[in-house]
Amino acid sequence: MVNRPRFCLSRIQKNSREPTFFTNRALARIKQESWAGAEHDARAAINLYGPKNVASLKSCYYLAQALLGLQRPQEAYEVAIDAYRAALAAKSPQTENLSRTVLRAKQQIWAQKETARLREMNETLASVEQLIEAELNRELAELQAKLDRGEIGQIGFAEDQRALREEAQKKIHHVREAFRIASNGEIQERVRFHRYIPF
Repeated sequence: MVNRPRFCLSRIQKNSREPTFFTNRALARIKQESWAGAEHDARAAINLYGPKNVASLKSCYYLAQALLGLQRPQEAYEVAIDAYRAALAAKSPQTENLSRTVLRAKQQIWAQKETARLREMNETLASVEQLIEAELNRELAELQAKLDRGEIGQIGFAEDQRALREEAQKKIHHVREAFRIASNGEIQERVRFHRYIPF
């Protein structure tokens, strides 16, 4: 089985001015949930294509996905909405992918704002959630160290990283539910659904 990132690397080393090589490696890294590497490659491809080149839309889509993976939804939204508008104008096949990415980014932005609102309402809730996040960050750092030492592979790293994030989200959900009950519904997360993309 071909190791896609390494295969792409050898092609990039032979011709570092070919944007499709960076785009292909960005996709391979997204599949492995190697978000920082995917961001780097997508940006490299966009720079090589040029800012207004329609051919860069796929790279913009990959960049937005990487930024979402890195928990930077505002940046992801800005990349995705600009690319979406360009895709619409060019009648690009990337339009639908970018539309979905815009909505995902808006949902993450909303979730971050809700977290900030709830934590402002109750200092104890803020402290408990921050402890959960600190534990998650420690576990993610340990996992990264294992990957760096070669104790686990990229696929195992991605799976374990996802499992740790999901477990932390469950803990936060349970904590918020407990606070909702204790406050008779006063401290409660609001849910917002985005169906349309505003212009």
